[in-house]
Amino acid sequence: MLDSRKVGRVHCLAIMITSQKWHACQSLVLHTELILKIFCFPVIIMA
Repeated sequence: MLDSRKVGRVHCLAIMITSQKWHACQSLVLHTELILKIFCFPVIIMA
């Protein structure tokens, strides 16, 4: 039989890992958008 506390801990860890990955993914997307804006704006203005 599985120990419910052990299962809870594993579940908690899984949630933490996925939320960290999600957060990293979101920040990466935000940074990419920011970089694109910074680099593309001068190009659009000059064009």
